[in-house]
Amino acid sequence: MTRWGRVIGAGAAGVAIFGGTIAQAGAAEDGRDSIPESVFDAVRVGIAQHDANVFGHRKESGGDVALELRFHPLTGEFWDSIWSPRPHFGVNLSTGGDTNQLYSGLTWTWRFLGPLFASLDLGAAVHDGALSTNRPDRKELGARFLFREAVELGVSVAGHHTFSVRVDHISNATLADHNEGLNTLGLLYGYRF
Repeated sequence: MTRWGRVIGAGAAGVAIFGGTIAQAGAAEDGRDSIPESVFDAVRVGIAQHDANVFGHRKESGGDVALELRFHPLTGEFWDSIWSPRPHFGVNLSTGGDTNQLYSGLTWTWRFLGPLFASLDLGAAVHDGALSTNRPDRKELGARFLFREAVELGVSVAGHHTFSVRVDHISNATLADHNEGLNTLGLLYGYRF
């Protein structure tokens, strides 16, 4: 099994455990006896430009394939006070053999003008890219675990489908010697259960 096969397998197991724990905690806090049929709120797939020249210079090339799972919004007094974010877990796989990333965090979504929405993600990512390198075609990311932020604009169609544009950024916030950061800019399709 490849390195990323093991990472994705471990991540899937983590999603199942984390999702079940979150759903059960929410059910207990709200006084419900059972959890929803699925702990997932949505599944999303997409394509993106790898190392998009959005907030910095581009070194790595190619595209990314994105896959993401979103959980139901967190509920309860604390979570409601911070607008009930949804936990998410995803992966950006480089089609050019460059930096892959596995990420997780919280998503806040705001709806406006009917079917339109905007989202903000805050979380962390782990990657297989270079920490330090002399190669001109690779980013120096400085640390294996990075902060991750994303903003997204999209539209909901027929209740279950979403189409959106997302830009995300990973970096170590200058906590390591090297911090070139990495951005992706892409299109996503989502299906809400």
